[in-house]
Amino acid sequence: MAISRPLVLALLASVLTAATYLVAVNGRSEESSTPVATPAPPRAEANTPKLPAKRRVSAQRGAVAAKPTVRKPVVRRPAKPAPAARPRAAARPRAAAGVPRGLVRALEQGRTVVLFFYEPGGIEDAQVAAAVRAVERRGLARVFRDRASDVDRYTPLLGKLELAQVPAVVIVDRARKAHVVEGFVDEPTLVQEVRDARR
Repeated sequence: MAISRPLVLALLASVLTAATYLVAVNGRSEESSTPVATPAPPRAEANTPKLPAKRRVSAQRGAVAAKPTVRKPVVRRPAKPAPAARPRAAARPRAAAGVPRGLVRALEQGRTVVLFFYEPGGIEDAQVAAAVRAVERRGLARVFRDRASDVDRYTPLLGKLELAQVPAVVIVDRARKAHVVEGFVDEPTLVQEVRDARR
């Protein structure tokens, strides 16, 4: 038996409608059964303050390895030598009352000096006086004469002179050191004594 064409179309339409309904019902059931994902709560940030970028970088470098401190070598310079002390000039001789000025000048100039102390009227004094004149003639020293009683006036210049015997000849060298020749002395001996003092 043949089915009419309109009936076939009606059946196809019914089948399509039923299929569409079933698809719609299945889609709703799946949506209701699938649980809805709840968003995760935000993480609580640490209370530590955020460091600036530069500080964080420096902190990281310091944490990795501390930079060794390089000490500069200590350079010790030698101390400057102290300036050499200038030699003091020799003390200027003081002139006492009654002392010849020529004697003071001769001592200041560093010349050899002969002092002849005598007693007037003595025989040996006259002989020693002749020897002193020989020294003076040769120009070996500046010669000065005085009485033995006045020997103390020369103390400020030459120090204390102890004369145990008169006549006496005092030879003063360039360093102002006195050498005393007491009693009789002949001309050659006195001349040699003065030459030795000049060396």
